[in-house]
Amino acid sequence: MLTYIQINAAKPKSKAWNLSDSQGLYLVIQPNGSKLWRFNYRFLDKQKKLHEGIAWMVR
Repeated sequence: MLTYIQINAAKPKSKAWNLSDSQGLYLVIQPNGSKLWRFNYRFLDKQKKLHEGIAWMVR
């Protein structure tokens, strides 16, 4: 499980990268420093991706 400290310590790199949480939830750190929550899941045997928003806006 990701903690507040781990999220704050995640620094941007030259390419977008993922910081995994659990069960398909992960944080994407963009090169410009923005952090976005995303969730991978399956529905009717198809892979789906839910974009949940900016890290500090999701509570």
